[in-house]
Amino acid sequence: MNKAPSLLKETNKSRLVKDKLIAGLIRASGLGMLVGLFGILIYFITEALPVFSPSSYQQSDYQLPVDGRTLQHFHIDNSADNAIAINRSGEVLYFSIAGQVKLLQKTVIQENPAAIAMNSRKPWVAMLDNKGGLDVVLPEFKTSQPHSGKHTEPKLVVDKSLSNLRFITPNFEAKYLGFTLLSEGAVIARANRHAVEILDYVQSESAKAVTNITRLPHRFDNLSGIFITNNGLHVVVLDGKQNWLFSRHTTNDAFSLAYRHIETVPNDFQREFAFINGDKGAIVSSPSHEVEFWFLAFHNEKRLRSERTYPIGSKVLDILPEHTNKGFWAMGGDGSFKLFYATRTKPVLSIDPHPIPLLSTLSANDRYLVSVYQDKLVKFAINAPHPEISLKELTQKVQYEGYSEPDYVWQTSASAEEVEPKFSLVPLVFGTLKAAFYAMLFSVPIAVLGAVYTANFMSTRMRNTIKPAIELMEALPTLVIGFLAATWLAPIMEKNLLAFMLSIVVIPLTALACGGIWAVLPVRVKTQVPKGLHLVTLLPAIVLIWWILFQVSPYIEKFFFDDGLLYFLAKNGWDYQQRNTLIVGIAMGFAVIPTIFTIAEDAIFSVPKHLSNGALALGATEWQTLTRVVLLTASPGIISAIMLGLGRAMGETMIVLTVTGNTPITDWNVFEGLRSLTATIATELPESKVGSSHYRLLFLSALILFLFTFIVNSVGESVRQRLRDKYRSL
Repeated sequence: MNKAPSLLKETNKSRLVKDKLIAGLIRASGLGMLVGLFGILIYFITEALPVFSPSSYQQSDYQLPVDGRTLQHFHIDNSADNAIAINRSGEVLYFSIAGQVKLLQKTVIQENPAAIAMNSRKPWVAMLDNKGGLDVVLPEFKTSQPHSGKHTEPKLVVDKSLSNLRFITPNFEAKYLGFTLLSEGAVIARANRHAVEILDYVQSESAKAVTNITRLPHRFDNLSGIFITNNGLHVVVLDGKQNWLFSRHTTNDAFSLAYRHIETVPNDFQREFAFINGDKGAIVSSPSHEVEFWFLAFHNEKRLRSERTYPIGSKVLDILPEHTNKGFWAMGGDGSFKLFYATRTKPVLSIDPHPIPLLSTLSANDRYLVSVYQDKLVKFAINAPHPEISLKELTQKVQYEGYSEPDYVWQTSASAEEVEPKFSLVPLVFGTLKAAFYAMLFSVPIAVLGAVYTANFMSTRMRNTIKPAIELMEALPTLVIGFLAATWLAPIMEKNLLAFMLSIVVIPLTALACGGIWAVLPVRVKTQVPKGLHLVTLLPAIVLIWWILFQVSPYIEKFFFDDGLLYFLAKNGWDYQQRNTLIVGIAMGFAVIPTIFTIAEDAIFSVPKHLSNGALALGATEWQTLTRVVLLTASPGIISAIMLGLGRAMGETMIVLTVTGNTPITDWNVFEGLRSLTATIATELPESKVGSSHYRLLFLSALILFLFTFIVNSVGESVRQRLRDKYRSL
């Protein structure tokens, strides 16, 4: 008699232990998931935030073993351990900077040259004598790895072909010299106060070397500077209050005036000018203690266009363009240095005022800035990892070189190295929201209305067939959906665009018309169709009307649009791209429908039957019962379904990647493409350099996407809880 209670007690204890273990496992799993999500969030933040880290510098002072007043040019290598200087006597000085500055070697190239110039890209040096003779050399340090360790020694490379060149005009008295090296020659210019002569030298393996000397077609009043672009096609001449732009003819090597810019400046104003990386823009000083960014527009119009200004706070004495990006240093009259980026008007880095140096130079990797004084040398180690990134560039319109107006641009790669990267996140965020909006616009009505019909009006037998079939759609890979949309649906849409557009109106009207016809049919006819199978009678009518619509749409298009609908849209500013947002909306909507349908249908079907039966018993129609009882009670589940579908749409990658064309534009035009955050991360992260601005911005994009999904789910959960509390009493 006592065995049964004892056995029951032991069974209850065993069940209690199992329940506690399972409950603990569930709690641990949930907590582990939260910890994992929090860890992902922290990882995204730690990888993205350094892109906004401030710049810094470290200063080192050295004694200079020569008189700095005799030096005219100075150059340091990328390690800042070696330096090369050119003095006014035509000597090349080699220095070692390792704890202290030591003079290693002195080499004479040309005694007392009339003018000296250093090439902007590589440290080639050109010297011009009083008779027009040239010497072009490359002073450098040769590095070797003997058994005793790393060893560097001075080396002088002489370009014999260029050193044999000569200007032939006598008594020219050159004061300024500029040159640029090309892949098959060089362009060298000399100038005095009133004239400029340009020597073109072209040498190729298949033809004899050609030398051509021309004079710019103008006599200047007070020439103060001459600058040649690295491609040798354009020359800028500073002449007092006038700035001249000369361009090479396409048919010969002569230069002609392209643009003349006259300014009102003080007579004693000394202008500083420097091309920035790429030669499409220049930094120019102004009398108002600031520098200006000038576009050199060479395509649609040839002119110098002032676009933005950068405050310096004192008279500008020197401008040093960086070699690896669109940044530049400006030295003020108080001896301070400020680092700017072309698209940022605020300084990236400021160096406190020092005594005004005699010379300043940048290393080729832009990591070191060196100032030369009479008896000392000051080296600044620069740490400016992301000068091109700012909140303004990420979120606002920016005026870039070659663009007619400010715009949102995402362009991380280009055909040429000197083209600046453009990092506006607005097109990516906009594209993500745009794709999700059109996907939800397509999927929500179909999924929710389908769930309503399946849960309330469809027979149990058909529901048991239709619901699993729709749920099975969710297992279809999104890559397959995107592939079919891009290769099959997009061409059909392009050929039958009018039919698809008319379907938006015709199909709902067809359904309403069929419902009206069904309402007036005799009862004996209606009873022939079992309850819950009315959809069988509607689908043939919709398919037939849709087929007729596709057959007659070409004639309708020809009647209303003489040249076709696509031409009409293009004529009115609606460019049609084959892979566009409309295709994305349909494809992503098709992928999102199973998620929304399943959750919404379960929520509607789970509404207690006594609620709907009670409403029907009180005299409400089936439609009134559905809209005022069932849907209100199921609204928390429907809202959850929609929010989950929205989160799925915002996080979709493969469909957006294969269907949109990946064009980062900000336009609600449904016939144009887009670029989403997910597609950008998937395509560009494998190719980005670890730690670069591009790499960190991709993590910032992932963080934004993570926050978007979190906000959507939080809002959905909040709305669901409010609706659940409101209608719980039902």
